[in-house]
Amino acid sequence: MGQYVFVYAALFVLALFGCRHSNEESNAQRALPTGEPTVSQKMTTDDRLIIAGSNIGMLKLGDTREALLKILGNEREEYNHTDPCKYTEMHWYDVKADRNGIFVYLRNGRVYQIESDTPRFRTAEGITSDARPEDVRTHFPQLQAYVLVNSGSDVVGGRDLIYWVDQQSGIAFEFYYNRKERKRRVSKIIVFDPRSDFQQSGCVSPPQTLLKLEPFSLEAPNAKP
Repeated sequence: MGQYVFVYAALFVLALFGCRHSNEESNAQRALPTGEPTVSQKMTTDDRLIIAGSNIGMLKLGDTREALLKILGNEREEYNHTDPCKYTEMHWYDVKADRNGIFVYLRNGRVYQIESDTPRFRTAEGITSDARPEDVRTHFPQLQAYVLVNSGSDVVGGRDLIYWVDQQSGIAFEFYYNRKERKRRVSKIIVFDPRSDFQQSGCVSPPQTLLKLEPFSLEAPNAKP
């Protein structure tokens, strides 16, 4: 029998920056009301890969809630949304990387979308958090551009978020505006089921709207310089 070598990595998690919650948040329940959320999982190089329409690391589309907890641990935030979409949002922070970490969205008890806002995970081409738009475009030539109207808070640079989406493959890239560099950078890499329509953060909630732009656009036509 061969030997198995396990590499243990610990992600320590703290307070949220820039996490959007819909109007149902008042009815949402935090899974662990006290203590600091933590994550513990076995990770190899392959376990850090983002694969379109499939998985982010060991987190796979179609997984159950119980499977997620076995991989990432119990200490997380969990919210049940009902309006305008019925779904569950689960969130594990990554304070060590100083990023929002992992967001997972479930409908009818199964994962239908996973979002990575941490450099711990990357595509096979090396695309990860804070990647440049030109690098994304080089490796993903089929992307369509969208703007999330009314999403431009201070935490994302004061401009509406831009998304480049490959609907057929099941992958999307969220771009925030980096005020210091005066350029767009990747904030999240999103994997979703190609058989379903892409939804920012699991469900687009009014007054936000997702509008299509010209391919590879990084600003809406009426955006301020």
